[in-house]
Amino acid sequence: AVMRGRFGVRKLFRIGKYQISAQADLFNIVNSSYVKNQNVTFGTSLGQPLDILNPRTLRLATQFRF
Repeated sequence: AVMRGRFGVRKLFRIGKYQISAQADLFNIVNSSYVKNQNVTFGTSLGQPLDILNPRTLRLATQFRF
């Protein structure tokens, strides 16, 4: 099993008739470097990772509604 983990929070602010929301998402919380794909071609590079799980990533977002 791959322990990736995701955590997100969102806060809504109302200012008069307007709404503003702020959001933060954290992906791959445990910073796993799980090998998703590896070289299966015979030779010196056999078994070398070709693709690993993306590193810990933070996404920030805002939304304005009127």
